[in-house]
Amino acid sequence: MTQEYYSIITNAGLIKNAAANSGGSPVNLTHLAVGDSNGTYYDPAGTAVALQNERHRTTLTHVVVDEDNPNQLIVEAVINEIVGPFYIREVGVFDEDGDLFAIGKYPETFKPDLPAGSGKRLYIRMILGFASSPNVELIISNDINNDPNFSTDVNNALAERLVKTENLADLENVSEARDNLGVYSKSYLNGKIGRNYIMNGNFDIWQRAASFNISGTTVYYTADRWNCVTQIGGAATISRQAFAAGQTDVPNEPTYFLRFDQTSGGSGYNPILEQRLEDVRSLAGKKCTISFYAKALAALNLDIDFVQVFGSGGSVSVGVVAQTINLNTSFQKFTLTFDIPSIAGKTVGSSSFLASRIRLPESAIFTVDIAQIQIEEGNIATDFERKHINEILALCQRYWHKRLWYFGWSSTNHQHSIRQFNFPVEMRVAPTITNVVEAVWGAPGVTVFAQTSNKLNLHAAIPIASNGESYGHFMADAEL
Repeated sequence: MTQEYYSIITNAGLIKNAAANSGGSPVNLTHLAVGDSNGTYYDPAGTAVALQNERHRTTLTHVVVDEDNPNQLIVEAVINEIVGPFYIREVGVFDEDGDLFAIGKYPETFKPDLPAGSGKRLYIRMILGFASSPNVELIISNDINNDPNFSTDVNNALAERLVKTENLADLENVSEARDNLGVYSKSYLNGKIGRNYIMNGNFDIWQRAASFNISGTTVYYTADRWNCVTQIGGAATISRQAFAAGQTDVPNEPTYFLRFDQTSGGSGYNPILEQRLEDVRSLAGKKCTISFYAKALAALNLDIDFVQVFGSGGSVSVGVVAQTINLNTSFQKFTLTFDIPSIAGKTVGSSSFLASRIRLPESAIFTVDIAQIQIEEGNIATDFERKHINEILALCQRYWHKRLWYFGWSSTNHQHSIRQFNFPVEMRVAPTITNVVEAVWGAPGVTVFAQTSNKLNLHAAIPIASNGESYGHFMADAEL
């Protein structure tokens, strides 16, 4: 089918474009003209130098290369309401020299004028084809009055706007919007009770002791659920430190913070403060956010990362890329979001865990103070979750606790005594027991007879026909 309406590049236009492609200056198109071709159609020719009967000429508002076809040039212009009246059957594009660059046959269109009682703004677009990408000066107008799609764009934009009376209920994804804005409702927070994956993040529980001297590559448990290791040849003191009452550096009146005081620099790897979250399934395939307060005696950097450990008989451990923070001499809050890998296709063995690690500077002497550590699902850091100290203690005793014991006897013929001690909570697994006899009169042997995850039996061998007593303590360890 023969194309009835079309545009062509004139001979003069082809020559100018060829010169521009050969190293000359780009062609500068400036105007578009319309005409009525004296009341009858004609077929434009490349030899044309003018329209047959030009009625109006205006400046171009848009000259761009077609995004979908680099060999096409899109040219646009606007004829406003007060121009007319006349018919349009021919159009032409002119350059800065006044030469006709392109000419087109246009569907007959009547252009009324506003003074006559009927206003019409006319947007004219010509698409010019070239053998290769055209070399012309581009024109892009930011005036919305020159945009033929303005009304459509505005209506589409209005359709995307929120309705005031809906009170944000018409958001496409309320949860994502909340995360992006970092705001959350009371009901949302109530739904996240127990949101902190970290145990003893406020450093309230120190069952073992309040201060520890650590050295070398041995892993030491210090504050409950927190283990530390220094470096080859290194030494450090991990201690509980008290906040001054009424201080405002860290909110919510915490009682304690942990101090990591590296007293002797070593080598081999970074000193680490770590908590192991039971079960590598924890947060797998999800975003999580860690937040805490920290400062240092002198400015330094820390690295924060995670490691998925799949346990005995499980897959090889998977690390999460570390993020670096910069500490100064004042407490400041740090918030970091991580993507924890999926465990799809992995084998989960026994005693698996997700390790949350704070890696301190290698081969250096430093003092770092840390408070209120929290890890929660998602990319929002909420306020630190406060729990009753008895609840925190019970959670920690699942992994480690200490219990006193006592045996006393009088002159009898029985030679054995067995006492059962129920653990305060069910422990993670049947614990490793360290039994310590602190004092004895009558020399009985007190030994571990049997233990499960919830109780322990101690056995005392009592001499015949003697009086005596013995006391001590045992430590039950089910740490990861």
